[in-house]
Amino acid sequence: MLCLFLSGCGGDTSKNLSNRAGRPSPEQVNQILRERYAASENFSQQIEAIGGRIQILLDLSYTQLDDDNFAKLELPEFLSELNLSGTKITDAGVAHLQGAQHLEKIDLSHTAVTDDSLENLQTLPRLHSANLNYTRVSPEQQREMVRFFRSRRPTYQPEKP
Repeated sequence: MLCLFLSGCGGDTSKNLSNRAGRPSPEQVNQILRERYAASENFSQQIEAIGGRIQILLDLSYTQLDDDNFAKLELPEFLSELNLSGTKITDAGVAHLQGAQHLEKIDLSHTAVTDDSLENLQTLPRLHSANLNYTRVSPEQQREMVRFFRSRRPTYQPEKP
């Protein structure tokens, strides 16, 4: 499993420490993803050869990430978990997830997403978990998403040893 955690990308800009912290631009984040994820042309073949599965977790929580910058990110093909908690992502940002065909879990808590994002989330074929706490999604729609995810089983079930 490959885990990518990008910290220092944002936060409260009113604090001196955050003002001094280097915050990568979307272009720099793309560079980091390319260097760490696609360091080899046959990366997926190497993983398959050892009987593994590529699973990328990307944590961008509590950064200054907004819809425009999120649209510029090149999400890795095998992204399985994405944490956008506490970012400035809205429904427009969620619409940029359409290419995330391997996404299984997403954390959108503490964002400005609304009921309008749910249709986009439901189109992601492997998504089976979404944290919508402290969003603008209505309680009724949150319950509907829970029912939707219960009806959908993850497409990948790891074998138990």
